[in-house]
Amino acid sequence: MAKRVNLDAFIPREDFARQDVEIGGAEAIRDFPISYLLEDSPIRKQLRKPDFQRETTHWTPEQIVTFVASFLDQEVIPGLILWKSPSFIFVIDVGHRLSALRAWIEDDYGDRAISATFFGHEISDDQKKVALRTRKLIEETVGRFSTLKALVGTSKGENALQLRRAGALFTRPLATFGASVELSILVQCHDPQDA
Repeated sequence: MAKRVNLDAFIPREDFARQDVEIGGAEAIRDFPISYLLEDSPIRKQLRKPDFQRETTHWTPEQIVTFVASFLDQEVIPGLILWKSPSFIFVIDVGHRLSALRAWIEDDYGDRAISATFFGHEISDDQKKVALRTRKLIEETVGRFSTLKALVGTSKGENALQLRRAGALFTRPLATFGASVELSILVQCHDPQDA
């Protein structure tokens, strides 16, 4: 039985070496609010994982719940490493964190619409079971994204913790680290024939 949640559907892959590189020409992304992961966000539409990145399948349901709770409770979370090319925003380090947040937003832990499309509607029973377990843990521990979003700007909620988390939902960005020059050099030196 699968014990890890498959979040590979949430950030498309792109060939890192094919990008037009402008050393120092791409602007830095200073912070990353959760609104960047919403469906209509232009930033979300530009996110890509370099094709050499590992699959986003290494987190357990408990790790996803712990991360989402840490995000909402404003605990220290290591910074994101992103690189803005002329066409895309490459997720160099943090694929699991961004994918976990997007899974929570979409209520898709490897078993719903986005994942079904990505996997050609062939999702194993094991993955469906681990997704159901993740969803249940999220609902019991943190609550659905849609529930907290509905509480934003109100004083009515099930409990004080949910109201506090709703208040942090759109005001707490994840920190980022710039990676422009170093990654530009890496792209110029990377030869796909060497892979």
